[in-house]
Amino acid sequence: MSLELRGRSRFAVLIDAENISARRVKPLFGEVAKLGTATAKRIYGDWTRPQMAQWRNVLHEYAIVPVQQFRLSAGRNRVDCALIVDAMDLLHAGRFDGFRIVSSDSDFTRLASRLRESGLFVYGFGEATTPEAFIKSCDAFISLAPPEPSPEPTLAPSSSNGAAPTTRLALGEDELALLRAAYRAVAGEDGWVDLALFGDRIQKLSPAFSPRAFGCGKLSQFVETPGFFEVKKTASGKNSSSFVWHVKWME
Repeated sequence: MSLELRGRSRFAVLIDAENISARRVKPLFGEVAKLGTATAKRIYGDWTRPQMAQWRNVLHEYAIVPVQQFRLSAGRNRVDCALIVDAMDLLHAGRFDGFRIVSSDSDFTRLASRLRESGLFVYGFGEATTPEAFIKSCDAFISLAPPEPSPEPTLAPSSSNGAAPTTRLALGEDELALLRAAYRAVAGEDGWVDLALFGDRIQKLSPAFSPRAFGCGKLSQFVETPGFFEVKKTASGKNSSSFVWHVKWME
């Protein structure tokens, strides 16, 4: 799968209510809707605690099934245990193509790795403070926190006719190194590479990378921004409005 997911898939959304804010539910399910069909949506927490009231108001709106876990003793996170047990039950049921684990807790690192070992695609969703161990254990990770404001915009606004921005991307050395490594790993002898392959390689090297961090809604918009790539599009089959994208690194 590339950063621009194609096709539809069935997946389970499992939410750790004690490690994610209910304020993130709208962007969360906005992203979830782009990725496929959520055939199971469960949220875990001790619903007797006053701080869980923030979630109660959105459960019905998004048809999320709450799973109660009492905190019977200090130092034991029964919420994590319940989510992990349910994930393994759903895995062995064989009805899902992937999982969406919503938490900012590194305790789910091994769970994500185990699900991937079984051939399922794992998306992680969490706050900006999510530990790197959990981020790297997922096939892809999406931060639900709003981007930090920057003193200067990285991109000029798109024109009213939908044309690509004309301002050069403001990339740091880490981002440049990532893009070069991904490009060189998949580029052909002629220097051109299919955009989907390029996106797959970026995702494997850095699951947390997202074009949206640079003001781009999609990877195709990201590579169209002047400065680093040549872009060519060829019509896909008989549909003249559908394209196969290719990019070449501009040294």
